Amino acid sequence: MKPLNSNNCNPQKRLSDMMAKKSENSIDIYYTIYQEFFLHAENPSDLLKQVIEFPGNVGDDSLAPQKISQQTVSETIKQYQSFLTSSVDLLIKQNLPLDSFYENLWKVVFCSPTSPKDVESCAIILKSLKSNPALPYFQAIDLLEMDNKEFTSRLEKLRPHITEAIHMFNRHFPQKTQESSQICRLAQSLSFEDACVYWAAIINIIRKSAFTSGYTQSSEDSNPIKHMSE
Repeated sequence: MKPLNSNNCNPQKRLSDMMAKKSENSIDIYYTIYQEFFLHAENPSDLLKQVIEFPGNVGDDSLAPQKISQQTVSETIKQYQSFLTSSVDLLIKQNLPLDSFYENLWKVVFCSPTSPKDVESCAIILKSLKSNPALPYFQAIDLLEMDNKEFTSRLEKLRPHITEAIHMFNRHFPQKTQESSQICRLAQSLSFEDACVYWAAIINIIRKSAFTSGYTQSSEDSNPIKHMSE
């Protein structure tokens, strides 16, 4: 009797191996994955979590797809993209535990009355979820809430720290760790609440710098309205 191949007994390992293949176009791999793993799975949400958390790219998209036409892919994405984006966003806002998030994501996307039932569409949706920038999901913990008045007061107190941090950003150190060590140093002596305000300002400055040629601190950084979610 031939020994059993351990990979055949381990669907998680087989799924990872299939996603790591570079001999097929990605949509062909997702088609095979959905057909072989999801159609009759007892715990499809676990498989969905594994697919979304898989590191790196799937397949080789320089190769022509063989199982689904590019036209079908484009039409399916156009039909479902808005639904997928809003569904993911709504579930993320609930801040569910990890397993509950993927259970609900599976039910909403693949088991609702308007969900597609054919393998082609489901494979395309699976790929779309894998490429969603909001995924993989992590539950937020120990969230700090602070009203505008307190936030603005702490921000003003931390103005020297933030100004020094901006200077360090604009020094252009030869090593990234040299720069990051200075930004972290400025937060080390702060209380947890002050540190959260400091990092909120730093994150805001970094985000804005993606659209500018340097790091600056505008009057918007002290606008209390910016602290509150809209």
